Amino acid sequence: MTRMLLLIILVSTWAAAGWTAPLSAADPAEQVVRRVVVPAVDQPQAEVQIVRRGPELLVRTVIFSPILRRVVAAIDEKEAKRWPEESAGFVESQRYREQLYAATETVRQRFAERPDPAQSRQALVIEFIRSKTERRISLLLPQLAGEFGSLHIRTAEVLQNWRSRGDYVDENMLEIVHDSFHMDRSAASVLLAAIAGGEMR
Repeated sequence: MTRMLLLIILVSTWAAAGWTAPLSAADPAEQVVRRVVVPAVDQPQAEVQIVRRGPELLVRTVIFSPILRRVVAAIDEKEAKRWPEESAGFVESQRYREQLYAATETVRQRFAERPDPAQSRQALVIEFIRSKTERRISLLLPQLAGEFGSLHIRTAEVLQNWRSRGDYVDENMLEIVHDSFHMDRSAASVLLAAIAGGEMR
């Protein structure tokens, strides 16, 4: 049995059982095309990355912060404004926010058990993922390497991974790039389309 076939069987088994699978991010098909430190280089709390991974386009937020709950609360506030109850994406946004808070609590529990008490920053990765056939959202508990401006994921545990509405994922990807890279929405749309190699809403 080849290693690739064995990996596929293992991941399928994990998924069927509802377990989380440890992942290696050392993927030669992955390329970080653009990145920016947010909210600012002198106040780093996260890094937003635009990533190509094979046929997928990702907008990834790598939170690495001593105030994780406050960062997540700020995301929650923006989501509530962007997707009010009467909007088409409200249900998807509500699910995302619930899963985000659940993932945050998992990170906090693991952080309390950390082997190095001098480490003050908690890490959580949010990925909005687009391919030709589906849209997904993933929340990961990562092991990070590098400094702000060059952060990369050494390994990660998938906390949540689910399919979502295309318009909701596309709009959030666009909004994150617009907000984080300080460019207008049309420029953000052009950038994402160029990286994706196709049209972007």
